[in-house]
Amino acid sequence: MPLKAPFMPMHLFKNVGWVMASVLLGIGAGVYYAFAVIFPMQSAVLYANGDLIYLGWLSCVPGSGIVCGQMVGGFLGERIGKVKYQCMAMFVLGGAFLGSAAVINVDNKSTELALVFLGCWFIGWNETICLANATITVHDQQEIGVAGGVAGSVRGMISTISLSVYTSVLTNRLTTTIPERVPSALIQAGLPASSVADFLEAVTAGTAAAFEAVPGVSASIISAGMSAYREANTEAYSTVYISVIGFAGLGFVLTFFAVNTESKMLGSVAATLHGKDGADVLEREKAAQV
Repeated sequence: MPLKAPFMPMHLFKNVGWVMASVLLGIGAGVYYAFAVIFPMQSAVLYANGDLIYLGWLSCVPGSGIVCGQMVGGFLGERIGKVKYQCMAMFVLGGAFLGSAAVINVDNKSTELALVFLGCWFIGWNETICLANATITVHDQQEIGVAGGVAGSVRGMISTISLSVYTSVLTNRLTTTIPERVPSALIQAGLPASSVADFLEAVTAGTAAAFEAVPGVSASIISAGMSAYREANTEAYSTVYISVIGFAGLGFVLTFFAVNTESKMLGSVAATLHGKDGADVLEREKAAQV
């Protein structure tokens, strides 16, 4: 039988405004969680050169972009108004900058960092708006808590799917680009073909001892092999950035079904942290202060 206060009120999913806010929130979060995993991997291979402190700073770029976008969006979102169209613009701009990061190569680190930061900045702005809308669009504002909680669960589910897609794209591309580029470069540099597999294992280990144990290896061969390995990685990461355009495009289409919420921003308190009988709670608070 219907519960008086269910953990997940199913009627929320009949509210198009709330559903769109929750889904768009999840698509944006997918960028945050995916690049919190992928960008440090990219930086470790292409930019850090074994410096873990520098790698840590580089890894902050996507998250910093998201947070800065959230802060600016929170400050300007209501002032600008028409939040539906703000979300449209954020997905277009975020997708454009992150998609442009597909120009990645071993020599354009500054360009890559700027594109990723700006792309995440716009996605973070969208996050702030959609997170607020996930509670503002609730018809019965007494359900603001459960609506926000369920929206968070939807966000987590969608971002998990996004992370799986991005990492699968990366893994599948690496299984193609590394065999295409690295073995031929190693053999051309003078490494025996029988040692190619050992070299790739040494790359995975990432230690000087592992490279020294490869039969027939030399400093010039290691340099040639690592250069080819980085090139193979740039091709794989380029595909990941292109795939972001698909998610951003989906988000853009869904924003047409989102709603503007200016008319609901009244400055009133819809739900308070009182008991069933608010007056009794206030009386007990006064008595405790005496």
